[in-house]
Amino acid sequence: MSKKGLYFDAAEWFYIRANKTPEEISKILPVCANTIYQWSADGHWAVKRQAALGSPRGIADKLRRLAEQKVADLEVETLDAAACDGLYKLLSAIQKMEQLEDMRVLGIAVMDNFTRFLKIQADPEVVMLVGKWVRAWFQSLE
Repeated sequence: MSKKGLYFDAAEWFYIRANKTPEEISKILPVCANTIYQWSADGHWAVKRQAALGSPRGIADKLRRLAEQKVADLEVETLDAAACDGLYKLLSAIQKMEQLEDMRVLGIAVMDNFTRFLKIQADPEVVMLVGKWVRAWFQSLE
């Protein structure tokens, strides 16, 4: 299997979700930075990264990195109720953002399955009308 077949998906994940540069990714995966630059251009990763950073999942990822940094910076001697409360609130926010994204993904899957079902079962006029509403619903999610 080619390097692209082996590492493309992982490189894309590191670029989009982990916000890594091609140079950083080339230190993680056995692929040179120039190849990763080419893959990112071909796959429009910069656009995908911008979309991911503003999505609930992207926000949750940022909050998770913040929580990890806060935990790494904690000193047991200075741990108090306020610090614990702050971490608890941060973790709760992360969980809510992840649930929001999960609900969004589930809604999209349900609508996709429903429209496939409708195309088989309903008259073309009904399919067109419902399709218009479904497209409007998808646009409202953006």
